Amino acid sequence: MAVDGCGLVCKYILIIFNIIFAVVGLAFLGLGLWFRFSESTRPLFNIAEFNSSAFVIGVTVLIVLGVIMLIVVTFGDYGACNEKRGSLQVFSALLMILAIAEIVVGVLAYSQRAMVGRKLGEFYTSLYMLYVNSGDPAMAVTLAFIHNLVNFNFLSIWESKHKCLLCLLR
Repeated sequence: MAVDGCGLVCKYILIIFNIIFAVVGLAFLGLGLWFRFSESTRPLFNIAEFNSSAFVIGVTVLIVLGVIMLIVVTFGDYGACNEKRGSLQVFSALLMILAIAEIVVGVLAYSQRAMVGRKLGEFYTSLYMLYVNSGDPAMAVTLAFIHNLVNFNFLSIWESKHKCLLCLLR
């Protein structure tokens, strides 16, 4: 199955995006494994209320998502590099399943947004208390990332909802 012209461009674009997604998958896997097995985060797993809550679920999701992304990327890169139609069909099917799963999780998270927000607030508070007790710089970076992400989202939502009010105040 030789490709030329536009097919060759699509092949290399697919390879480049798969490499990017492989790096993201490795980052998710590494971050999840670091959260799970690091000495600085081990106390979070010893707290009774966190052992079955959002933190453990979140860490497990990071690890599983990283592994799934690496599996999908393997099929995509193999199919694109060797021009194997079967591998590209498996890659497409896996992408479709992941897209459907993402939509389902998004709808479930939106429908349970009050509980999700409360759990995230509890998680942030306990992470901050753990940082205060240990002073670990890695925890400081994690807290700063979460804090900046929340501030960015809050400010952008607030500005979009109050755009008319901001125009009137000028």
